Amino acid sequence: MNTRIAKWTAAAGVVALMTLGAGCASTDDLAALRADVDSLKAAAMAAEDTAAGAVADAEAARAEAGQASRTANRALSAAREGQTCCAANSEKIDRMFKKSMMK
Repeated sequence: MNTRIAKWTAAAGVVALMTLGAGCASTDDLAALRADVDSLKAAAMAAEDTAAGAVADAEAARAEAGQASRTANRALSAAREGQTCCAANSEKIDRMFKKSMMK
């Protein structure tokens, strides 16, 4: 009877080990998983480099936009000064014309 129980226990143990072993990953699966992780790390690093480049490009564009804005403000100021001068000259011409007409 004890032999029979031992045989059944051993058989149950073998079945249990086979069931548990079927769920474990093989070394090939682990190697493939490591390769996937390594490729994902490389892709993440490449994305980080791309993002850093985009940030640098955005900062350069911001600096150029600031320079363009300053240049546009100087041009606007010069145009206003020119307009003021033109208005003053027109007024002088009008006064001279009116004086010549009064004589």
